[in-house]
Amino acid sequence: MRPSRILVFCCMNYNMRPSRMLVFCCMNYNMRPSRILVFCCMNYNMRPSRILVFCCMNYNMRPSRILVFCCMNYNMIPSRMLVFCCMNYNMRPSRMLVFCCMNYNMRPSRMLVFCCMNYNMRPSRMLVFCCMNYNMRPSRMLVFCCMNYNMRPSRMLVFCCMNYNMRPSRMLVFCC
Repeated sequence: MRPSRILVFCCMNYNMRPSRMLVFCCMNYNMRPSRILVFCCMNYNMRPSRILVFCCMNYNMRPSRILVFCCMNYNMIPSRMLVFCCMNYNMRPSRMLVFCCMNYNMRPSRMLVFCCMNYNMRPSRMLVFCCMNYNMRPSRMLVFCCMNYNMRPSRMLVFCCMNYNMRPSRMLVFCC
């Protein structure tokens, strides 16, 4: 990738004072500011029901086309389930993105699995996002993988997020 096309992901550390907020920014330098995608992840210390809110907005999108991702936090009553909702109001059901999050009560390593499927996509083009849960043994590492199966390995984007038990300033590290 040319530097002008590099995606930059920034993760602020837990030692931040303002509500210990994690902010993830993804910017393609050639994008006009109006087209920048901004992803915000509120931290656990938030007061309003400790809700994690993920917002993805393309500023040129009409409100009816805005994708909104909401993740309710652990304090939810219905089986403490994380719910991810992705709605593009103009999308036909066949084109709807569906995000599924398995609950903490899962037995196999209490793994959270996030699946993003566009029903019209061929399996070879499916994006699969996997998030390993806190109970994992190897350094309690959170691993996020984004793969487009048609991509050559050299073009694959891999996002890794090291968990809280990391030594260097307990920092979250994202690699692209």
